Amino acid sequence: MIGKFRIKEMIPELCGCLNIPVLEHQAEIVLRSFGNEAAEGIRRFSLASSGKLVTSKTILRLLAETNTPENREFLFERLWSASRQIRESALERLIDNGFVPVPQEKLRLHQLIRDTIGIIVWNLSARISLKKQNDAFLLQPLDKEILRWNKYLFNLLSVTYEPLTIRKIKKNLEEGSAEHSWLAREIIEMAIDDQVKTMLLPLFADTSDEDKVRQLFRVFPGEIPEYGKLQEDILNRDYNLLGIYIRACVLRRINEIASESMRETVISLLFNPEVILQEEAAGLLAKAGRDVYIDVSSRLPQDTRDRIDRIAVGEAVKESLVYEKFKFLELSFSGLEEEGLLSLAYSLSFTEKSMKRTLPGRGGYILWDCTNGNVQIVYNPDIITGLTYVLPLADLEEYCNHFPEKAGIILDFMEKYSI
Repeated sequence: MIGKFRIKEMIPELCGCLNIPVLEHQAEIVLRSFGNEAAEGIRRFSLASSGKLVTSKTILRLLAETNTPENREFLFERLWSASRQIRESALERLIDNGFVPVPQEKLRLHQLIRDTIGIIVWNLSARISLKKQNDAFLLQPLDKEILRWNKYLFNLLSVTYEPLTIRKIKKNLEEGSAEHSWLAREIIEMAIDDQVKTMLLPLFADTSDEDKVRQLFRVFPGEIPEYGKLQEDILNRDYNLLGIYIRACVLRRINEIASESMRETVISLLFNPEVILQEEAAGLLAKAGRDVYIDVSSRLPQDTRDRIDRIAVGEAVKESLVYEKFKFLELSFSGLEEEGLLSLAYSLSFTEKSMKRTLPGRGGYILWDCTNGNVQIVYNPDIITGLTYVLPLADLEEYCNHFPEKAGIILDFMEKYSI
């Protein structure tokens, strides 16, 4: 009714519906129909919903669609959000809108570029340490983190400088040859301001990681971390600088808790809101001795303790752990970023036998037979037997609403396996 009769006075109430799961998608559609008439109300509402990632990203999408100076300014300020995902989303929206910074904004972007390069330098230092230990297990998630930060850096450069120029630099670097690397450096020399190119040139040099960080340590003082210390550093690093999955990999990689500080770090992760970290921390503490887990588990909420007790005593089925679900979904939905895969992993259930009335959700399911790899999309299953992963289609639809930029990957998968 609000949309049909254009009741602008109720836009604040309409914005409030963005926080209600069963109404959020419909509220977004109606707000979109108001165009810029709803923009002021949306910006005001953003202050009340800043702690909710999904709602905040919806707000960014809505404001980006009405490309006004006020909305561009709002998106620009989100580049200094505390949330990594919000910064990334706001940056992509600015690129889509052809944002061109004024001189004062460009100075602020220069500082943001500097901070981002500093983060990349830390990641490169960590990669050197892992390579020295031939730790391919942790190198894989770290390389994904480096790629993600490199993408963010190039997006920052694209809103700071002429986008076509930045694309040429990126394309030449991706070619990988010495000639293309030289061309990229030549473009950087001509097109990028001095305070930025003095950091970009060593970062993009056709040299080893060791040579790059040795030069960049002059600007960003640091060191190559010792392997054991690096593991603890990854677990304690700011969540907006390093993702969740690589921490789960570290917990799985550690064979024993070698220090008191590491023990305290692992115990603290039992109380982390991320289920994957709770589970992996419980598994590691169980390796350290049953008594260690018992000493701290009494402080956990009852529902959490009931769930991870089975992990600590070794009774949990491996395939039921979030880590295993994440790895499994990564094979089916390559191209989804960590946050998307984690949200689907939390929705994925593992069963040996289920009936329709006991399945999660409703409206159809994707079934993966873990014994032979077969995939089915089933709308009215009577009974499921065998080792099977089950994902409700309703959760996939919700994912597509929350991450519309990745919906194509889901739709391609559905088309491939639809009967």
